Amino acid sequence: EMRKLLKKYLEEPRFLSLVEEGQQHSEIRHKVYQVPHRRKIEGLINVLLWENPKKGLIFCHTKAETADVSRRLSEEGFAATCLNGDMTQRERNTVLSAFRKGHIALLVATNVAARGLDVPEIDKVFQLGLPEDVETFTHRSGRTGRAGERGENAIILSPQEALTFKTMLRQTSIEVEWLDAPDSEDIRHRQREMEEHILLGGSEDKIGEDLLEWARRLLETEEPEVLVSRLLEKVDSRRPTGYALKEELRLEQAHRSSRSERAPKTDDREARVKSRGPATPVRMTLKSSREWNVGRVLSGICNALNVSGKDVSRIKIRGDSVQIELSPEALKKYKSNSAALEKWGFAKMEAPAERSPKPYPKSEKRERRRITKDRKDRQKAY
Repeated sequence: EMRKLLKKYLEEPRFLSLVEEGQQHSEIRHKVYQVPHRRKIEGLINVLLWENPKKGLIFCHTKAETADVSRRLSEEGFAATCLNGDMTQRERNTVLSAFRKGHIALLVATNVAARGLDVPEIDKVFQLGLPEDVETFTHRSGRTGRAGERGENAIILSPQEALTFKTMLRQTSIEVEWLDAPDSEDIRHRQREMEEHILLGGSEDKIGEDLLEWARRLLETEEPEVLVSRLLEKVDSRRPTGYALKEELRLEQAHRSSRSERAPKTDDREARVKSRGPATPVRMTLKSSREWNVGRVLSGICNALNVSGKDVSRIKIRGDSVQIELSPEALKKYKSNSAALEKWGFAKMEAPAERSPKPYPKSEKRERRRITKDRKDRQKAY
């Protein structure tokens, strides 16, 4: 929006950026966690248990999504709340104050709500779902790694979204680490390692004499191994270990991989779409509130229709409209997902009605009558 206004009212405006679009902030480590398509929130919960952020910012696409995610995280025992455009300024100030002071560890927000947000010591950023474009991805990640501090940026994607995201990153210098979301067993092992570190770390805090006496008395009545096992069982049961996602993710990745192997190996997007069946062109109008480019259109279509980048080709932007070609699978979803398309900034354009042939102009009619009359006169003369 700002760029459009500047181009409209200024001559040859120049843009200054500390980090150019498509470049990587040297202090930020980027990770992609793949999760099963229908279990993104469970995948996010597992990632949060694994990463254990001190102060984390979670980005969602919509206001409704921020409310749903923050509610679910609170139910799972996280100190989380949301920040979105439906909140009053007073509510917003209260939430931000609690987040800055560390009373809230996780803040779930939309891009718009997080504009101008300047909270120090955010050690980790989490992005739930495919971003609109690379610029959005890097802008979100810039909330961490400030003032020379190191930060981490984790994005939670389904295997299908991961393929689209790889396509988006091809023209950039951003390096990311590709990981599967940790499973409940992985989280349990990690938490046990953390407990061992705490127990064996040699804390300088002096243990009270009453506790030492209690321990001696217990050791006299029970074998040490049995006693320690019971105590560890109590500790283990109090910690959440997340969800079992490994097998579901493996099956989804295997299905995606088998489809890729059946498709011809080519970098030509048009050929890849044709391999899935004849592509069909469609036209849509674009919301003027966004600055559109091919990458943003591709990302939006993939998100709205839940398809891969391989299902979309020949993206042509013309002013406030765009023409694309869709595979049969994507076209089927396109016809039944108007609401999802509108959410991502698209509106369907009705196909123009077939026009009847234009009548001959009057001058041409007169000429035709004259030629016909001359022909008849010549025939009479013979």
